[in-house]
Amino acid sequence: MTYPAMRATAESIDSTAPMSNTRVVGRGRRITGNVMIGLVCLALAGAAFGKLVHAPFLVNQLRPFGFDDTWISILGVIELGSAVLFAIPRTRALGLLLITGFLGGAIATHIQHGQSPAQPAVLLAIGWTGVWARHLEANWSRVGAPIVAAAGSTVTTNTSQTASEAGHMKRQAVALWFSRIILVFVTGILLLIAKKYLFDPTGASAERGIIVSSGVGRTIARVGFGGFPLACAIVIAMCLAAAERVRFGLWFVIALFGTVLIVRLVSAVADQSLADNVPLIIPEVVFLALTTAALVLGRGAQAHDRRPARL
Repeated sequence: MTYPAMRATAESIDSTAPMSNTRVVGRGRRITGNVMIGLVCLALAGAAFGKLVHAPFLVNQLRPFGFDDTWISILGVIELGSAVLFAIPRTRALGLLLITGFLGGAIATHIQHGQSPAQPAVLLAIGWTGVWARHLEANWSRVGAPIVAAAGSTVTTNTSQTASEAGHMKRQAVALWFSRIILVFVTGILLLIAKKYLFDPTGASAERGIIVSSGVGRTIARVGFGGFPLACAIVIAMCLAAAERVRFGLWFVIALFGTVLIVRLVSAVADQSLADNVPLIIPEVVFLALTTAALVLGRGAQAHDRRPARL
């Protein structure tokens, strides 16, 4: 089954699924949860925007923690992506997982440097409380088995098969969105790199110890360090526009980051600069791992669709 078919089928599940054991969230609780979730999303998005534009007050706060301009931008992209995922109901579970890890890391960093962790801790508590208020299924430990046969009744094979297929289609939709999220993150990183070298090739090169002292040198820096990432970002963005091209985009990211990582490792060992390249190697490995995971999830969904139907 192709990605468009997966998405269309997943979107129709809510209208066909049985409602016998649906628990309704009260209006007041729903509004409270939405407000708390919205506040967390706005706070994260505002902080992410400040990091992406390198607002002085945020840069001054993060520099003592050991974050340079590149890492501040990466943190901004991760924070913004987490906020977007948390704001969308279909991807809220993944967004909650990401902001928990992100804010948990912020809490640990504050404690490590002798600062109060109250700000990220309170924000994280508000996010979890909002999810608990808005989504009853978040309190899973107090909810019984979702499908239980009543005494003396029989659960038909068709009903069980329908529930199984509904769950599978939802997983397919999650796999599609997870793949798109990875592509969005990679596109953002490449655009940030391109922006630095296109608008300030001398300063951006100097940050990496490269001296550009001539006009032709600045042009080469713009083309090689700015134009190339911009072209890759455009290709990945085009893959995002259509669901059937998502897998091609994932393979493109693996080829791109895999090649860069291999060249970087070999060069770092040969040039004895491995320690200086670690801040760049870590995100490349992370993106490779996430992209590979997205491909595996999508391939698993296709394998399920190729299995013969049981009569």
